[in-house]
Order: sequence, then structure tokens, then C-alpha cells
Amino acid sequence: MSASSGSNTLTGLIPVIYEAMDVIPRELIGAIGGVTMDPSADMAGLNQTIRSHVVPAASMVDVAPGVTNTNGSGATIGYADLQITKVKNSPILWSGEEQLLLKDQYSTIVRDQFAQAFRTLSNAIEADVVNAAAAGASRATGTAGTVPFGSSVGMDEFGAAYQVLDDNGAPVSDRSMILGTRAARAVKAIPNLFKANEAGSTDLLRNGNISSSLVEGFALRTSGQIKGGASVGSGTSYVLNGAHAVGATTINVHSGTGTILAGDVVTIDSVNYIAASALSGGSFTIASPGLTSSGADGDAVTVNAKSVKNVFLQKAGFLLATRLPAMPLGGDSASDMTVVTDPVSGLSFQIALYRQYRQITIDVGIAWGTKVLRSDYVGVLMG
Repeated sequence: MSASSGSNTLTGLIPVIYEAMDVIPRELIGAIGGVTMDPSADMAGLNQTIRSHVVPAASMVDVAPGVTNTNGSGATIGYADLQITKVKNSPILWSGEEQLLLKDQYSTIVRDQFAQAFRTLSNAIEADVVNAAAAGASRATGTAGTVPFGSSVGMDEFGAAYQVLDDNGAPVSDRSMILGTRAARAVKAIPNLFKANEAGSTDLLRNGNISSSLVEGFALRTSGQIKGGASVGSGTSYVLNGAHAVGATTINVHSGTGTILAGDVVTIDSVNYIAASALSGGSFTIASPGLTSSGADGDAVTVNAKSVKNVFLQKAGFLLATRLPAMPLGGDSASDMTVVTDPVSGLSFQIALYRQYRQITIDVGIAWGTKVLRSDYVGVLMG
């Protein structure tokens, strides 16, 4: 944890803030540590676009001896746009009379108020990360309504998720599986993981800790913000309208009734895809890399039931942009300001002290935005 302060008016609270920060690692905010953070966010204002490049797969050509080398077709560099969409603070307010009344408990109460402020902001960011990742993923594994890792297959969910990322060409390093509390509980019951002689560690057996575990290439993380799934579309009896090639991302359907919503898991030829847009005018889209196999006219398109959406990803597939809330040129009425950084999540919070008429307000603030940069590096594990 680091801190910096311009004057001494917040100095007396620094130890209290440090104590409050110690609470943050106990919160279930595992998703934040599994994604990429973009420092260029410091230059972006609220709702201003940040553009990150996305390099496509390389091409190849035949080697043909000659006077000159064979010209390639060149590459079109793609991009993903992200915005800082939220600038939030959690205020702590004290009047002189309140401080006098509670003088013996003041430091303890303020410490707990800081802890709650950090917790509230961290959880809000965590929720945005897991929800955006689930909505922007390419494919899904698992069974809707069935908690993963609870059956006799045990470890097969890891293999299925790993295959999705492998088939999509995601790098094998920096992969994470972010589980809700129900799936995390099921993982803890897998004998291979809690038996010290098989797992090679006593962390899970002694401490119930999966965050230090690396299973089949995935760093296991737990998020308290992966909760019951959102409502799904009512679509039924839809089939493909015409043939669809491998890699197609626009899915044309007919014959069915009801809705297909963005974020729904739809099954085509036994493969689960995430709807990137809602059904409109007889078609909807799925994210890159599109269909894994060609589809024939009349193939069934099934909307999966409501499910909890655990997430697996490669770190480069998701971007979390954070910065401190901006101050106007010349400053505002804050009498002091400091910055503290949570060593577990890497989030930095701005703390600003405002002296008012017979009271003080301490703002704990942070700004952020989220974006799936590469949907092919992100998947959903249904539960």
C-alpha cells in the first residue's frame, strides 16, 4: 500500500486508513486481479473514448523465388473503444458535535467507515467487471441451472473451459477462472484439490483458500459479485435461416417465437454461444470468432435457461480502466488530499478532506470503465 499527502491535515488519519485498507483483501473481488488495467485512463475524462488496438491474426503466403519478394496483403489493425463511465465517491461526514459525543470511539468508527467506503467502491467495480465479461464473452460451457464441479466428472469443467480458449487461440499464460461462491464451494469439495499429497499444497485444506491455486492452467479466483443470472429471452423453436459458414457472426433465424436478448446463451449444433445483440429483423449477432462449425438451414437455435455466469478468461481479453476523480485546474475547496493503493486489487483511491461550517466531509473516490477487448479470450461457465 502506498500513500502520498500534500499537507499534514490528513496525517493523523493515515494509520486509520491503513487499518481500513487491511479489510479489503478479505472481500471477494477476485475478478479485478484477473484482468488488464490501462494506465492511459489517467488522460480520459468522463464518457471520453479511450481506443485500444487489437492486432488480428497474421497471414501467410507461398514462398515464390523471384527478383522481388512476394507481397502480402497487409493487416488491418482493429481497435476496441472504452470509456470512463463512472466517477464515484463514498462520503464520510462528521460534525464537531458528533466528534465530541463519540470522542472515545471516533478512530474506530472512522476506520470502519473507510473500510465500508473501500468495500462499496471495490464491489461496484468488481460487479461491472464480471457482468461486462459475461455479456461480452464468445462462448459458454456447463449446464444452465446446474452448479459446476458438483458431479462425478469433477475436473472436466476446467478442461472444457481450457478447450474454448485453446480453440479460440488465446495465449496459454495469465488465464483465470472467476467463480461465484456456489461454484467455489463445489471446487473446494474436489478431492484432488484439498488432498495435500495430490494438490501439493495445504492452502485449500487448512485455510479454504482457492485464490492461491493454479488448476489446469487457470488461476482460481472468487467473486462475491457473481450472483443469480439476469432474465433471459423467451425465444423458442427458432432455426437457422439459410446456411451459415464457419466464423459467421450474424445469425439469421426464422420459424420461432419470442425474444433473444443480448447476453443470452444460445446453442447451435451443440455449441453454446453468447448473443452479442438482441434478435431484431430476423437476425442477431454472436461475438468473435463466430461459429465453430458450419450451420445448415433448419438447424435448431436454442435459448438456454437462466443461469449463474461464472467467467474464465485470458488477461489480455478484458480491460479495466481506472483513475482518480479529476480536480479542476487550481484545485477545489479540499484542504488536503491523499492517495492510497490497495495492494491486493491494485485499485488506487483518492481521499479528499473538505472543511465546512462546523463539519468535515472526507470523500473516498475513484473513476472507472470496463471493456471486453477480445471476446475470443473470454468465456462463460454456466451454473
